[in-house]
Amino acid sequence: MKLKKFSALFCAVVITVMLCACSAPLENSPSGNASSDIGFSEGTSDSTSMPSNVHSETESGSGDSEQNSSNGQSSTPQRPIKLPTRPQTSSSFDLISSDSDSSSNLNNSSNSNNLSNLNNSSNTSKPSQSEAATSQTTSSSIANPVINPTKAIGIGVYHFQPYWTESYGTSEANRMKEFRDVVEEGYFNTVIVSPHYATNEKFWKICLDNELSVWMSLFDYYDSSKTTLKKYVDNVEETVSEIKKNAEWWSIFNGFQYDENIWRGQSNADFLDMTQALYTKWGKRNFLVLATGEFTAYEGNQNQIDMDAANMKKVNPKALKYVTDIAFDSYSVDVRDGAPNGNKYSEWQKVSPKIVDGKSYYSEYTKVLLSLVDHDVNVWFYPCSYTTSLWGGLNGLRRADEGYCLAHLNYFYELLKKQKYQGGLFLYTYKNNASNPNEFGLQSKLIVEDENGNQILTPGHYDKWEYFSYRLKVITEECRKTKARQATFNF
Repeated sequence: MKLKKFSALFCAVVITVMLCACSAPLENSPSGNASSDIGFSEGTSDSTSMPSNVHSETESGSGDSEQNSSNGQSSTPQRPIKLPTRPQTSSSFDLISSDSDSSSNLNNSSNSNNLSNLNNSSNTSKPSQSEAATSQTTSSSIANPVINPTKAIGIGVYHFQPYWTESYGTSEANRMKEFRDVVEEGYFNTVIVSPHYATNEKFWKICLDNELSVWMSLFDYYDSSKTTLKKYVDNVEETVSEIKKNAEWWSIFNGFQYDENIWRGQSNADFLDMTQALYTKWGKRNFLVLATGEFTAYEGNQNQIDMDAANMKKVNPKALKYVTDIAFDSYSVDVRDGAPNGNKYSEWQKVSPKIVDGKSYYSEYTKVLLSLVDHDVNVWFYPCSYTTSLWGGLNGLRRADEGYCLAHLNYFYELLKKQKYQGGLFLYTYKNNASNPNEFGLQSKLIVEDENGNQILTPGHYDKWEYFSYRLKVITEECRKTKARQATFNF
């Protein structure tokens, strides 16, 4: 009898709680109604618990479209999105919270270097770019569901564009289908495209439909020993002029992206001339990514230990005059507490004595990089998203796994929020390494499903990253709705 009374009372309590939950108003949904499923609230950095499950699909809310400042083009139309669905089982991964090591503000100062005396020496004055104040740990509030993607916090992944999307096959139709499937699943809001596809109408339609901003890779850099600057710019113009003819394309075109140019052989003088000419002609952004050896004497990636970083040609701060966005890539350092990282700290402390763990390695290297630039720049970070080898991860981990990459994603997202001027995140990388069967990118790890819930992206690959995929969708949706604090330029 007592058991029956208890059971009846228990059922009544459960029914009451359920009715209250059903009647409670929702908050913060993409359609303006609300759901705590889309990431952090303003000022919150705790990511230790998974948001509640979401099964439905919806469209992004209307909101006020933000006008592009250069040409008055409105932001792209509403896109159908797949809301992130929380994994059903409890996560064993450490969803790390905000880095507690906040840096005090540094003073900006101008550098009146004489550009005519440009040389390869980096022993010049190194004023610092300030970071946001300690209390300023997030961007502007996530309010408008539609922001021109060039103004939003960016999140993308390297080697993700039709040139590299070959999981479905190598025809253009298959490349485009894979590209569309991934972004329509809810991943990413910016992309780096090669000149080969930079004028492809199908590519731009996918970008416009899914609110992606576009960078064009200029991997083939200007070399004054082989051509003139005019010929180089004229060659770039053949592609850029086609983009500019279409007002919608031009409205989401960020500018040009450069990858480790000095290490790969471009002179500092040629890099300066190239970026000055392109910015002067089109007024679009110049985004440079550096290897750690280009601005320190130490290699950051364990799988490139054959590189002689100490003797690698260094970037000259004077060559960075027309850089608007900057980042460095280093993927082999574990940011989780207690990771030994190969006991490399004594080497890294020669770069900064404040480096005592993986988090401070990245935060201190960021300060060193920004000290080379004498003007405000937008800061980007490159979280690891492939199974690269490590210096020495947590619990003896020798190769990056889902937990390692999830910690990278969360840490860099929090570090990005602390920057005075924000670019975004570019994960590395999407494509599997064909020359190393142990290195898998997001091409093999992301969960991408059809309308019936069937995995369609490399479905035969085991060990999909369920929690990483979920978290990436949540961050992507936050970035889409968050206006970045961007630097302004008076070059």
